[in-house]
Amino acid sequence: MNDGDATRAQGLRNRLLALEEQEKANRQLYMNPETPLPEHVAAYFMTFDNILEETSRLQLLGSEHIQQVREARQKLTTHRDSMGSLMALAIDLRVSLEGALNPVNEELQLLRAETTLLTEEVRQLKDQLSSFKKIR
Repeated sequence: MNDGDATRAQGLRNRLLALEEQEKANRQLYMNPETPLPEHVAAYFMTFDNILEETSRLQLLGSEHIQQVREARQKLTTHRDSMGSLMALAIDLRVSLEGALNPVNEELQLLRAETTLLTEEVRQLKDQLSSFKKIR
């Protein structure tokens, strides 16, 4: 996985998390039978579909897993009664992305530590060179 893919995957993970938070915040509104907001519910489904498509293009998760999520999504009707199932799919996809990102984050932490050590080593070498120049 390259840096661009990791960044895009992190962005998709964040969008899924935002979708979950928005759904929780608006749950009472769209579940109220006296407040018909089909376009509001449709927006959740469309957002999830877009995120799922972008995730499949990144190829971070196995194609079998993506296919299972896609099939589960296709079984859902775009209706407020399906919101709980949609959010379960969103959580599953987010957790899978987080799992795919863990090795990248660990490698990034190791590289940062190595960079810090190398920076310190360069500083020490500069100090030594400066000392040698003064001796001459």
